[in-house]
Amino acid sequence: MAKTTDFTNFSTEYPNYFPGQYLLEEDFELQHKYLSDRQRYYNQSLHVSGIIEGLEVEAIHDRQAVRITSGSAINNLGELIVLKADLDFSNFQDITNGELYIQYSEEKQVKQQEDVADSYTRWSENPLVGFAATTPDNAVKLATLTIADGKITVDASSREYSGLSFPNSNGEALTLRSGGSANPNLAVLTGSLKIDGDLTINGVLRSGNSSGALQVDEALHTTGSLRVDGDVQIKGVMQGNLHLMGNTIKCGGNFGSTRLRIEATDNTKQPATTAALELHGYAGRGKGLYISDMDVPEKWFIGEGYDYRGIGIGYNNEGQNTERSQNAKLYINPEGQVGIGTTKPAAKLHVTGGGSKFEQEPWEHPTIEGGWSDDYNEVGSPVTNQVGYYKDSMGIVHLQGGRLFHVSQNNRVIFQLEEGYQTQFLQTFIVHNTELAPIRIEIKPTGEVSAIPPYPRPAGAGTISLDGITFRARGD
Repeated sequence: MAKTTDFTNFSTEYPNYFPGQYLLEEDFELQHKYLSDRQRYYNQSLHVSGIIEGLEVEAIHDRQAVRITSGSAINNLGELIVLKADLDFSNFQDITNGELYIQYSEEKQVKQQEDVADSYTRWSENPLVGFAATTPDNAVKLATLTIADGKITVDASSREYSGLSFPNSNGEALTLRSGGSANPNLAVLTGSLKIDGDLTINGVLRSGNSSGALQVDEALHTTGSLRVDGDVQIKGVMQGNLHLMGNTIKCGGNFGSTRLRIEATDNTKQPATTAALELHGYAGRGKGLYISDMDVPEKWFIGEGYDYRGIGIGYNNEGQNTERSQNAKLYINPEGQVGIGTTKPAAKLHVTGGGSKFEQEPWEHPTIEGGWSDDYNEVGSPVTNQVGYYKDSMGIVHLQGGRLFHVSQNNRVIFQLEEGYQTQFLQTFIVHNTELAPIRIEIKPTGEVSAIPPYPRPAGAGTISLDGITFRARGD
C-alpha cells in the first residue's frame, strides 16, 4: 500500500469575505496557508524533485569559485526554489570532492517597529547554496565538483531535472523526466508504459535492459523496417514478413522441442497440430530441418519424417542419427558426393536400387539435300528410321536414318546440323551400303553431314544408314 500524506495540518478552510467584516491577523494567515498548502501538495505529488530551468554551474577561472546562473527548481517537499540572479559561490569548506546543491529557505524581512521583536511585514524566499559530500534531503543537486591544485572541475552529468510524477497504488516511483545534460532531448520514464493508440517513432527504438531484450506481449505491427540489435521475444502473434539480417533465430525451449513452427491454416484435419513447416533442434529424430555450424564435417540427408510421415531433412555425424540417415532417400557426404539409394556414394552421383531415367529431347528431322532421298518405312518390311538427330543430357549427338538413297553423284551433302549440334573437329565414320560397298560419312565443324562413296561409283547404287553414329557436340 502506498504511503499517504499526513493531512493533519493541511488547511481545508479559507476566509469568507463580506462588506464591513472585521479581519484579524489569523484570517490573512489562513488565506495564505490555504493557497500555499495546495500549491505545495500539487508540486510534491505531481512533480519530481529537480531543476526546472537555468541553475547552470561553471568554474570561474581567475579564482577558486563557481558561478550559478539564475533559474528555478522544485524540491521533494514541493517547494519552488527561485534564484533571481547569478550567484558566485566559493564556500567549499576544505571539501575537495562533493556535490553542489541548492535548497529552499525563507526569512522574515522589513521590520515595522524597531521596539517590537516580531513586527516583520514580509517573508522573503532566499535560497541557500551549499557544498557537501552528498546532497542533503529536500535539496536539489546542481553538479559534482572536484577541486585539485586550485582548479575546479565541474561534472554536470549528475544534474537531475524535474518532471512528472504519476500517482499509483503501490507508491513505487512512476516518473517522466529529462535525460539531463548528457541527453537533454531524452524523456526518461521510470516504470512501464502502455499505449492504447498508435506510436510513431521517427528515430531509433532502443532497449535499455542489460540483456538488450525488447519484449512484446501482444501484437507488434510495423509498416516500415524494424531493426533490433538484441533479442526479440514475441509472446503474442507476429503477422506479415520477417526479414532477419542477423545470424541466429532461436525459438522454443528445451532439447527436442519445436524451435520454429509454421502452422497450416486448416486445423480441421487430424492431428490438429499438423504444421506446414516445422524445424526442430534434433533433426536425427526426423522432425524437420537442422542446419549446423559445428566444426566437424556434416553428412546431409533427406529421409522419412517423424513417425514416418512426410519428409525429414537433417544431418548426421559419426555415431549419431544413424537410423534415419541409413534409410535416407538422398545422402550427401562431406566430400560432396551424392547418393540416391545409398549412404556410401562412390562418385559425384551414385544411384542404386533401380534404374535411372533421364528424359531426352525429341528427334530433329532436317531438310534432306537435293541429291538424296530419305526412303524410310514407318510400316511394312523392313521398318526403317527417318533421318534425324538429337543431343542427350551428356552432350552426345545421335544420328539416325536407315534408308538413304543417293540420287545424284554430284551432291555428297546429306543435310545440315543446326548450331549447338555441331562438332568441334571433323568426324569420320565408315558405313556400308546395301551392296556392301564402304561409304565414308564425314561430319564437319560447319555442320555438314556428307557421304563419300568409293570411286568410280554411279548414282543410285544402293542405300546407306546413319543409325548408331554418335559424337560429342562442340562446347559440351
